[in-house]
Amino acid sequence: MVIAIVALVAAAGGIAAVLTRFGKRVAGQRVAILGSQKVGKTSLLYFLREGKVPDQTWKTVDPIRGGSFTMGVGGEMVEFAVPKDLPGNDGLGFTVWKEAFSGADYVWYLFRSDLIAQGNSLEIDMVKGHLDMFKDWMDAENSTCPKIILIGTWADKDPGFRKNSGKFRQIVGSASPIKIGSVKLNNAGLVVGGLITNMDASALVKSLGARL
Repeated sequence: MVIAIVALVAAAGGIAAVLTRFGKRVAGQRVAILGSQKVGKTSLLYFLREGKVPDQTWKTVDPIRGGSFTMGVGGEMVEFAVPKDLPGNDGLGFTVWKEAFSGADYVWYLFRSDLIAQGNSLEIDMVKGHLDMFKDWMDAENSTCPKIILIGTWADKDPGFRKNSGKFRQIVGSASPIKIGSVKLNNAGLVVGGLITNMDASALVKSLGARL
């Protein structure tokens, strides 16, 4: 089974990636990866491709090389091919996000879980705005809507996550934009974790794979 990832330029400093999945049971299904700038999209793709977290983080300015990686999905190892990762600041609004969303069977939305847990008003308002926008797009669709998974990154920057990861996930999941947004988006799944250490990244990817 092969999944090809084509990273698209997105708005508001984000990256939209469309994964086209080929296989007997999931032939033709696609996943759109959406999220604002600096939420960890490139770091996540790097970990999946290289098997380790990057030594440093960076802002994607020019296209960088893709690659391939495997990830456990539904009890089997799935091969992914990544042609390239493109920059996100292009001033095109959410046009490309909407195109990726509308053509997807699955949507992964990345956000800052540490800021949500802290009650950061800017992150709360931004996430709420994005999820409300997704809801509007879903309501406007005449065909089957994508399955959405909310991925809270940067959890490893919050002391609460280190102390009790389960409780931290509950705090994030009960925050209004996540709790209400999940229900609005047909009970979207939630994954919470970090991408600083290989152990945290592995746990996040394992949780993600269990929800695909």
